[in-house]
Amino acid sequence: MLTEFDEIEDILRSVFEQARQDIIANHELAGQVASGRTKDSLKVEVIPGVSEYTATLFGREFFGALETGSRPWKKQYKHPPKPFVDVIRQWMADKGISGVSAYLVARKIMLEGSKLYRDGGREDIFTPVLQEVEEKLSQEISKIFDVIVTKTIERL
Repeated sequence: MLTEFDEIEDILRSVFEQARQDIIANHELAGQVASGRTKDSLKVEVIPGVSEYTATLFGREFFGALETGSRPWKKQYKHPPKPFVDVIRQWMADKGISGVSAYLVARKIMLEGSKLYRDGGREDIFTPVLQEVEEKLSQEISKIFDVIVTKTIERL
């Protein structure tokens, strides 16, 4: 028999899974997918506790850059570090970009930030989805607590 607390876990899992799918759809619609590693990194975790639940949507480090872009580097180097150039080279290969120097792209990002950053960013990948999560959870959890309070009052 499901209890109200089991329902809370189901609601959290459902709402966060839908958020994961919506973020991936927005990411794809924006044409940001190169290798797919970023979208594949999105994972939902719901941990039930004694009197509380923790729900988390995990993503790769720097996931926020999907909306903000990459800012210029605080510490400037004379040359882009080889690992960064390698990352840019792999990104270019994943996107099918050729005829451009990965070194020069890395240098420009280091000095000026990414094009998305220079253009002012965007707020349509995960920001509206997370706002929806907050609204949905507020509505759904409120319904559950109404039931719990009503049952408690009926027992008194």
